[in-house]
Amino acid sequence: MQCAAVLFQKEDVWLLSMDHEEGLPYVGTLTREYCRDMKGEDYGPIILSHGELPNLILDHEHDKIQDPMFTIFMEDEERDVPVKIRNAHCPAKVAEGNPCLEYIKHIVLPWFGCFQVPSEEENSGGTSRTFRKMEELIADYESGVLHPTKVKLALTKALNNIMETVRGHFADSSEARDLKLCRCTTFINDHYMHNVVVFKEHVSFNYAFN
Repeated sequence: MQCAAVLFQKEDVWLLSMDHEEGLPYVGTLTREYCRDMKGEDYGPIILSHGELPNLILDHEHDKIQDPMFTIFMEDEERDVPVKIRNAHCPAKVAEGNPCLEYIKHIVLPWFGCFQVPSEEENSGGTSRTFRKMEELIADYESGVLHPTKVKLALTKALNNIMETVRGHFADSSEARDLKLCRCTTFINDHYMHNVVVFKEHVSFNYAFN
């Protein structure tokens, strides 16, 4: 199925999450063999593998993303991000499996080199707390010094800052606006459709299944 998805969407670069790690070599090999034997081409699509962040919403009975609230899409408006992060699973003093902390670890820290959390007294002259290492942030979070609400507010601000360039591109380019309207979706079967999104793991991109 992965080979068919790569070939039939006719993309030059394909993103494949690491949960398909065992099949990754076969997908690349079969895709290149098809391009060579059936199409007479000496090259095939580039396949980039990446990790995968947990869903923003914890739902053990609903393990597939069928709601846009489960993830951050690269075409999300500025007003969408705070709503999604506010409703995200972020248990106090629990770092393991915490989707908000995973976004910080894999997106915000690599992008900015730090994660800045404003203090409660910042408006009255207080200073914000800046984390440059994930270990420091986790230590404060697990001890209760860092509250989930403050993490969510800081994460929302960081993600919106990163996405501002993307929004400008969609606003200025008619081609990009057309892509935004169709959301680049292709139905692979009756249950899944694929969206390229900006914030689901390791550098900037990942899959979401809607």
